[in-house]
Amino acid sequence: MAGPQRTRAALVALFAAQVLLTAVPASGAGAGLSEREPVYTDEWWSEYHATADVYDLIKAVAAANPDIVSLSSIGSTHESRQLLVAKVSDNVGADEEDEPDVLVIAGTHAREWTTYHAAAYLLNYLTGHYRRTPEGALLVSPPGVLDNDSFASWIVDNREVYIFAMVNPDGIEYAHTTDNLWRKNREPNPGVVGLACTGTDINRNFDWHWGELQGDSHVACADDYAGPLRADGYAGIVGWRPGESLPGAFSTAEARALRDFELAHDFKTALSLHSYSGLVLYPWGHTGDPSPDDADFVAMADVMANQTGYTPQQGYDLYKTAGVWDDWTYGVAGAYAFTIEMGHEFQPPAEEILMQAQLVLAPELYLAEVADDLHLLAPVVEVLAEPSREVDANAEARVTAKVDAFNGVDGGKVSLVYSTDDGATWAERPMAAGADGTTHTGDLPALRAGGQALYFVRATDNEGITRSGPKAAPYQAFEVHAKNGLLDQLGTLGLLAVLGGAGLAGALLYLRFGRARITAALPRLPRLPRLPALPGKGRRAAPTAAAPSASPEGGDFESALDSRPGLRRFLDESR
Repeated sequence: MAGPQRTRAALVALFAAQVLLTAVPASGAGAGLSEREPVYTDEWWSEYHATADVYDLIKAVAAANPDIVSLSSIGSTHESRQLLVAKVSDNVGADEEDEPDVLVIAGTHAREWTTYHAAAYLLNYLTGHYRRTPEGALLVSPPGVLDNDSFASWIVDNREVYIFAMVNPDGIEYAHTTDNLWRKNREPNPGVVGLACTGTDINRNFDWHWGELQGDSHVACADDYAGPLRADGYAGIVGWRPGESLPGAFSTAEARALRDFELAHDFKTALSLHSYSGLVLYPWGHTGDPSPDDADFVAMADVMANQTGYTPQQGYDLYKTAGVWDDWTYGVAGAYAFTIEMGHEFQPPAEEILMQAQLVLAPELYLAEVADDLHLLAPVVEVLAEPSREVDANAEARVTAKVDAFNGVDGGKVSLVYSTDDGATWAERPMAAGADGTTHTGDLPALRAGGQALYFVRATDNEGITRSGPKAAPYQAFEVHAKNGLLDQLGTLGLLAVLGGAGLAGALLYLRFGRARITAALPRLPRLPRLPALPGKGRRAAPTAAAPSASPEGGDFESALDSRPGLRRFLDESR
């Protein structure tokens, strides 16, 4: 019985210690707080969805994340569907001038179903993986852990991302219900021919060299019908008249809504998702001549091609197109505009939807990252010499970083940013530049034994472009630990809890099992000799009897101790 009883007592003691420990607050800025999760699981992308489902997703994501998502209607279609745009940013209600605007559009052509599913995935991903809790606490990871989540969080904090998931909701609905290869919108066309042929190709309806190419049809029944030739509504059979004024651009409600929306913002980068061909396209489409920023376009397209495995090329090299969105967005609205032709089918098997949506996530985030760095000259920050490590307690810890900045970095623009409370608050110290101009050093404040600090290095070049090492800071940061210090690691309450639990365990075990055994293990003291009565006034004489011997040997108390060396050691040690 002793075994089960001992086990039961130990469990009681352990439970008592656990109760004490759970009363101690956990460390970490996000401790006890709710992390965000995607509103929709990946299962939603296991099948194709029509207009109503996508609108439900957009509205549900916005409702679940009101602090970082806002919805606006930028117009309505011929069939009275709202053209919904979701804005994602940390201060979503403000227009922050220091945060570049980024635009992602999809669903321009009705039959290209994977495109708007990918845009919906981007919205769900940015919000569901944002690593600042609804309570405002920051969740920090070391580099190499949750890299994508941390980078997406950095995007939300430093960019204003606008997602227009369904440019052509009328056409998409028609493609799902009636003709799955339908391409255009559903707006009726003017003229006799127009009565028989509905819809315009929205991606041929922008006023950038509109109608200049014979390849852009002005026949209303054509899939790539660019719009009526003249404002009076005439729709020609051939329709191309060199040199004639062609005011038919922006004849569609969808193109007009995009035009007004883009001109009301200052988009730096923009992406349109199409399918199919596995291509990354950039301006121009109406001519084979390179654009003024061709070198930047080529460099960016190469990065996105490496991310996706797609082929980068100028739009004109695919086929000649005029009045297309990306040419107008670059030539008039001023944004670096790209088109990604996703996959190799308009409607691939449903099991490919998620894969294709995830594939274009990297270029979507990349274009958001470089929105303040169109010439790709941002500083590169690298923290050297064991960034995360153990350091001596009560001594400053040296941090060395290399900053490569094409635009230069003047003094005071490289900072050591650190937190000693798990990312709840941050402070910074300027770092000193070395003789080579690229190496910078700074010292973290001294930490008590067992303490820790998170840190990163931030650099702002002379053009105002800011980058950090790690890249996604503060959602990723290096960490240093001061040596030793159990008391500091546990905290006073934690140590008291452990000691209290251990003490309680010991007491319970003693009371249940140890008391009798300890008493039995002590050496038995000898019976002390009875002292004879002393003669004295008023005292009766002791009865005559043989006095008991003081010890087995008949000696006094000291003699008895001498005869029991174990007893003498016990008494000597207990004094």
